[in-house]
Amino acid sequence: MNNLQNDYDGLIFDMDGTLADTMPTHFIAWSKTFKKYGIDFSEDRFYALGGVPAEAIITMLAKEQGQTIDAVAVAIEKEKLFEFLLGEVQPVKEVKAIAQRYRKLLPMAVATGSPMWVAEKILTALGMRDWFGAVVTADCIKNPKPAPDI
Repeated sequence: MNNLQNDYDGLIFDMDGTLADTMPTHFIAWSKTFKKYGIDFSEDRFYALGGVPAEAIITMLAKEQGQTIDAVAVAIEKEKLFEFLLGEVQPVKEVKAIAQRYRKLLPMAVATGSPMWVAEKILTALGMRDWFGAVVTADCIKNPKPAPDI
């Protein structure tokens, strides 16, 4: 890990669970939001669907559980709750150290399944937004994770 600039032209980081330890906070937001709508969402399933956009998760779970809900509205509600809880999110120290070390040596980007407004808030809250020349999010691409588009 000493001289990445000799071996790579740039670095691309995932955000949720890689740069930022957001997964526990996302799960709290998901749990509280889904409880309101009577949708079951286990922690194991949550982690298995990591990186899949919120609207896709909501649509899939609602269909599986015989519910009809507005996936866009529920996704916004979940993300607003996550935003409220954002102060609890911490960086993943080891990954932050790598990004901090190479931020002036290599071009760097973030690729995430989160919406742009969420990515911007997280990276800004963690003091890392200006380290990355590009942030590519779920709303920038046609096919979300697990497709390789991002």
